Formats: sequence, C-alpha cells, structure tokens
Amino acid sequence: MRTEAYIKESMRIFSLLASPQTTPLQKAELNFRFLSMNKTPFRCVQVKNIPAGNLRIASLAKHFQYYGDITNITLDEAQHSAVVQFEHSKAAYAALRSHSAVFKNRFVIVEPLYNPNDPATFEKLPRKRGEKGKPNPSRASSPGVSSGAGVSSKPGASSSDPSNSSKPSELSEPSESSESAMKLVATRQHLQQEEIAVIRSSIQKRLELLQKYALLAQTIAPAELPKLRTSLSQLLEPLYQEAGALYELLKTSGIKEEGSEGPESEVKRLLSAVFQLFEDSELFAELKTAVTSRLYSIFEKQYRQLNRSKRPFAGASGFSKKRRAAMYEIDNRPRSIRIAQLPAGATQDDVAVALKGFFGVQRIDVEGGSATISFLQPWQTTKPVRGGLWIRNQKVYPEVVAMQSSTPAAASQQPQPAPSTGPAGTSEPAGASEAMGSGALSTSESQGATPAPASSSSNSASFCSVC
Repeated sequence: MRTEAYIKESMRIFSLLASPQTTPLQKAELNFRFLSMNKTPFRCVQVKNIPAGNLRIASLAKHFQYYGDITNITLDEAQHSAVVQFEHSKAAYAALRSHSAVFKNRFVIVEPLYNPNDPATFEKLPRKRGEKGKPNPSRASSPGVSSGAGVSSKPGASSSDPSNSSKPSELSEPSESSESAMKLVATRQHLQQEEIAVIRSSIQKRLELLQKYALLAQTIAPAELPKLRTSLSQLLEPLYQEAGALYELLKTSGIKEEGSEGPESEVKRLLSAVFQLFEDSELFAELKTAVTSRLYSIFEKQYRQLNRSKRPFAGASGFSKKRRAAMYEIDNRPRSIRIAQLPAGATQDDVAVALKGFFGVQRIDVEGGSATISFLQPWQTTKPVRGGLWIRNQKVYPEVVAMQSSTPAAASQQPQPAPSTGPAGTSEPAGASEAMGSGALSTSESQGATPAPASSSSNSASFCSVC
C-alpha cells in the first residue's frame, strides 16, 4: 500500500510537470525522480538521430549488448530511429545512464519508451514463491531471434546455464507496484491532456473576442485608434503567453494525437488568425509584425531550452572550457532602430522615458514624426524590437535600421567642413570616418582639428551604456 507521503509527493510532481512555468530541464529531473521513486520496470529504449551507416540491427545489437540481453530491435528508417527492447529493466536503465556515445556520435539520443496501455514495454516481474506462473510463448518458440527484427545479444547464454535448459521460463503478471506505477503514468498524461484542452479552449475564446474588435476597427474613427490599440495590447498579451505555454506542453509532454498537426504548425495557425481578422483595417500590418516577432520569440526560447541539455560535441571533454564560435568574427549587425511614426505630440523626452531600463542606449535622434535610436552593441536592439516601446500610453514597435542604408544617409545630412590637411600633405574630410561606423574616430579629431557640427534639423541626446 502506498503511504500518504508518497501520494502527496506524486501529486506534487504531477502539478509541477503540468505547470507551464516549469522548464524542460526541471521536467527531466522530475521525470527521473518519478521513475526512480516508483521503480518503473520499463525495458524499451528509443534511439534517435541514428546515422544512415549504422541504421542496421547488427550495429545496434553490437552496441547495446553490453547493457543486457536484447529480445527485440525495431527499425524506423524514415525517422532514423530504432526501438531496442531488453529482457530486464535494469539493462534499460543502464543504457540510459551510460555516458558513452552511441556509435561515437554525440548527437544520437537515447530516451525511455513505455506505454501504460502496452504491457510489452514493461518487464514482467516474477510471482512470489509458491505461486504458479505462465510460460512466455515468445521465448519458448524462439529463444534467440523473435519475429520481425528481433535479435538476441548473447545467443549462448541460454545453453550455458543449466538451470535455464532444465526449467522453463516462468514469468507472471505485473505485480502491485508495477501496476501502481502504470496508473500514475496514465494519470500524469491525463492531467497534461486536460491542461492542453483548457489552453486551447481559452485561446479560441480570445480569438472570438478579437473578431468583435476586428469589426470595430473597420468602422472606428481614426482619432479612436490609439484607444483601440491599447485595448488590443491588453488582450493579446495573455494570448501570447497561452500560446507559448501550449507550444511548450506539446513539445515536452510527448503526447501525439492521431491526425493532429505538429506543435509549430498549430501555434503558428492560432497566432496567424490574429492579424488575418484585421485584414481590412489599418492595424493589419502592425499586428502582422507583432505576431511574427512573438512567434519567433516563442520558437527561439524553446529551441534554446532544448539545446541546453545536449551533450558536448564529439572530441570535446565535458569538463573542458567551451570555445567561443565568434571569437575571430566581426559583428556587422545593425546597432540602430527606427520608429517610423511617433504618437501625436511625442517629444525626445518621451522617447527617453520609454527607453528607461534598456541597456546600451547611445543616441536618440528625433526628426519630424520619426525617431532613430543607436545602441552600443547589436544584441541590445533585440528587446525593444520584439517587446515594443510605450510612448505616451501607446505601444510602438521599432524596426532595425540596416547599416548599409542608414550610414551613408546619416553622413550626407551633416554639413561637410573644409578638408583638413594631414601630416603627409593629404586632405581628408572630417566626416569621412563617421560614415565608416559609429565606433570609429574621425581623422580630424585624431589630428586635433575641429569636429563636424551636428545637424540642426534633428534633436539628439547621448546616453551612457548603463542608462
């Protein structure tokens, strides 16, 4: 019988696994704790990302025979994967805990495989002493190779053991502990399915509410658009969070419904319906940009979390210092963003207040109804572009300014002073070096000449890197 403490711990693990705030690494630790606590006797492992040259039964049997006796191997050439079935669950646990690379390839993944509705994926524990068991027909008919792609890793094991040759293999039905473990696994999957259904239902209700906003956007006066944008932002933010939670659940739960689309396709379809509702309004382009940016953020976040759990590359020790890939590369990504249309009455101070809390702001140029913001590093432009800026109670989404198109234009707007003569008698304009990038010093400054004056047509402000 299970104690009350065991039941409470199991329910706590289920609630954490079903929570969208739990990271994939934490879920992997909870899964390992759950399997170890219940001693789940699964005996099948799934091998993924198998190279084409090793996608053979002989190669798989040669590698996995060191962990224990193999009863069956099933290949899936389309997915480059295979299912290895051991005789005992100890062998499956040993294969999972092994640190040796399969086929000397660190990209080959070994995962547990079990189905609560399929007793063949679990080890049948023997009955207690004095109880009758049932013989296993598969071992009696074919001790070495089973039907299909089965293979035995040690063909001489049954003949060398006299006890095995004289007594039939008697295995019984799963014991009470294994049945309880199977029920807990089924309960966990049921909770995950319920949470997925609740999130899908909530997203559909929000999309139905957005249809009313879309009808309102077609007939609303232009002066009322800022209020409508604010209401849409308050409605879309929970929708984005639910879409991210749904994508994470579909990717990490392992639940695959028959005839259903993939996690990426489903989340993309749900969020694409947001801006498609506003196709005949002025908000279509703005919403399409915001949804595309949020989709990219959701997929990239999950990709980063999955890659953190990967093993080091082949040839590199797990304790060695990782080399930086971009150590000798030049980062030519843009360092400036541009707000094409500022809210009515917005000034340079309003833009500066909106940028409070953003790191690396170097310069703000406001000209007419647009603004250009320069940062110290290229990666510092990501947060304002994806999350937007609140300016005068209105959220705007800047765009990245390409260096090739923005740098010559910025240089052409500045007046060109008289060329300064260098020490070697050569003349060079003072603003020539400014067109080469924001981080380079001009020739006139290095020689002590007067720098070029700033353009009077734009308001500018400089910030330190920690503003």
